[in-house]
Amino acid sequence: MTSDQSSVTTPNSLSELPTILSKAWLSIWCVFALTFILTVPYQPFPLHYAVKAMPIWMLAWLCFSRLNGAPQKIMIFAMIFSSGGDVLLSLPLSYAFPAGLSSFLIAQLLYAFLFSQRRGGFGVGELGRSRVWLLLLLVAFYAAALVIIIPKTGELAVPVTVYMTAVCTMGALSALYLGSTWVVLGALCFVVSDSVIAINKFWLPFDLSGVVIMNTYYLAQLMIVVGVIQTQRQSQQLEGANHV
Repeated sequence: MTSDQSSVTTPNSLSELPTILSKAWLSIWCVFALTFILTVPYQPFPLHYAVKAMPIWMLAWLCFSRLNGAPQKIMIFAMIFSSGGDVLLSLPLSYAFPAGLSSFLIAQLLYAFLFSQRRGGFGVGELGRSRVWLLLLLVAFYAAALVIIIPKTGELAVPVTVYMTAVCTMGALSALYLGSTWVVLGALCFVVSDSVIAINKFWLPFDLSGVVIMNTYYLAQLMIVVGVIQTQRQSQQLEGANHV
């Protein structure tokens, strides 16, 4: 383990957030996110898919302006493929679901790869225990999905299984991630969002599923981006202090 990975940051370092998310940027981001969420019952309307993807495009710009090196490239491509999935799932095409799923699959694999680059243990204390519980929760979710959801997916069984495996792998690697806990929280929100998609589409449709899905999805993407930016920033500060 390198010196810049010797500690795990937690979301109590909220003092950094204003330098990552300005009030103006966050306000505009919330306007787009809430606009799409609140208009879910009235969709589709002209260019609704662009409104849906706008918060993700804004996050891509945030990654471009706040990150550098490999994390910057990986996160930008993850945002591109995520927004591609957003658009595809919003189009009235026969292949929209498998194509959108494939696009999100690439984003999940990119996240998983990035998280694996800062893989460590569970640490000690309350934070370490919470990460163990997260890993156990993901194992339980994956097992339940294989037993309950997959048998109901029909001809989509293989791609849905592959995607769920990727999502759970991403979540497991976030539990081992040595960096900002915003990443862990974002990964957990992603699992919740995708779980609701699967439950609503294949098992038990329910009202307001779209609102739940998009709320957790937008929060997931925002927290992962903030967490990766915070991790790189603190790593650079630590490296600078070690060279003094």
